[in-house]
Amino acid sequence: MDDTHAIYRAPTAAWRMIDGQVAIISTDVNRVRVLNGVGSFVWERCDGASIGAVIEAVCRDFAVDRETATRDVGAFVTDMVTRGMLVVRTGDGQ
Repeated sequence: MDDTHAIYRAPTAAWRMIDGQVAIISTDVNRVRVLNGVGSFVWERCDGASIGAVIEAVCRDFAVDRETATRDVGAFVTDMVTRGMLVVRTGDGQ
């Protein structure tokens, strides 16, 4: 996965914004996951934005260096992909 890959919320991920935090319902395991402020910020941008664009937004809005943002966004995306909540695609839709 690189900066040009696009991030999408999985079509099966049901979610809502509640008091500034995203709550995601995993119906397959009957669990609700509540994201912190940064996780919610990233989640809201998972509508086809590139990973690089999300990293830049995190750097700008949270005054964090690119290395830290790259590591943290990468870990978040990897975790959410593993849980089936996000999908990452290349520029050609793969």
